Amino acid sequence: MDAKSELGSRSARMRVAALMATCLLALLAGCGNCSATAGGGVLPAGRIAFAGHGYSEDVDVIDLDSMTIVATITGAGGYRMVLSPDGDTLYSTGGDDLVYVSDARTFTLTSSFDPSAGFAGITSSELEAIAINPAGTRVYVFDESGDTAIFVLDTASNTVIAAQGLALDEPENAVVSPDGAFVYVVDNSVIAKVSTASLSIVDTVAVGSDAHGIALNGSGTHVYAKGTSDGIDVFDTATLGFVTNIPTGSGSFAIGYYLDNRPGSSRLYGVDERFTLSVMNSGANTLIQDVTLSLTDARGVFAAPGGSPVVVTSGDGLVKIDAITFAELGSMPGRYQGLVIR
Repeated sequence: MDAKSELGSRSARMRVAALMATCLLALLAGCGNCSATAGGGVLPAGRIAFAGHGYSEDVDVIDLDSMTIVATITGAGGYRMVLSPDGDTLYSTGGDDLVYVSDARTFTLTSSFDPSAGFAGITSSELEAIAINPAGTRVYVFDESGDTAIFVLDTASNTVIAAQGLALDEPENAVVSPDGAFVYVVDNSVIAKVSTASLSIVDTVAVGSDAHGIALNGSGTHVYAKGTSDGIDVFDTATLGFVTNIPTGSGSFAIGYYLDNRPGSSRLYGVDERFTLSVMNSGANTLIQDVTLSLTDARGVFAAPGGSPVVVTSGDGLVKIDAITFAELGSMPGRYQGLVIR
């Protein structure tokens, strides 16, 4: 081996040794998920967020402790996204005709495909709403352009196993019931209840115009969306009958209301597209507090597994919020839309 090759080999061994030492130190400090990134660094021990920039763009991987970007998944959609229950796979849409699948451990795009391929008479052109069932076996994707449709992705084979046209207008966001039997999708000014067995709409109810967010409570008995006047309307999931309205300090709520819907959770978060975060109790269906944010042009609000932190995406960047005090813990600039937290 010549001197140059030996030097390169020695340098590589030193880098590997340094990486192993860093992981060992992190494990000793309590890092149970220490792993190397594609760039040779080490993943942070704390929370990681996958944050998309919007239509047909990239997804940033963000260390929520330091509020810094540690990696970027290029071309991974970045509009709406869901994470598999084991945290290994990221599924996303980008407002085009493709579904994007990424490895959430190595931060790489593994596939992208047109879900309508092979289904005669059904096309996809503007995929947005996406939801995953609690078991992690099915992903449901909705097309909102022209003749709207629902596509069903089997996560084991990574193939589309069913597709059906739907009489909807603009499916914006969706969530699956705890038992996996129904998908509730907010469609501009209605909530549609879709059977996962027949892929047909079994009921609808009117909500506020330009509604973009939808949520279920922890037990799956109530569904939430923008009110027909102000605040948040609450409906019984069995009948889609109106239950109550939760008044909030903001009347707009054109963007999102998302729920930390772990079993037993009673926290609901809503954000309008200007600067108000509303924190609600989904057990009592009451407002806890309105919080004025330091950013504007909010796009969505997302709670980490376990409840904290809470992250708001906006056209100005991200802001991290403590789930107990509702104080802002940090922020970072950028233009962000969809987000999931691991």
